[in-house]
Amino acid sequence: MLLSTLSHYLPRLANLSLEGNQLRLWKDLDFISGKKGKLEHIRELILKGNPLRETEYQGGRAEKFK
Repeated sequence: MLLSTLSHYLPRLANLSLEGNQLRLWKDLDFISGKKGKLEHIRELILKGNPLRETEYQGGRAEKFK
């Protein structure tokens, strides 16, 4: 299943782990934005092990991940 189709097949998905992927930029997560037709019910998103998370932590922006 492509990540871009998650909202179609799992419209009420609340928890999603993308741990260990190669997500580098915030735009890599556009498919889960709160726009209509996207994953509107996400409450927990796990990004551990992604370059994006590591960059944010190194830049002192760890509060975004709580």
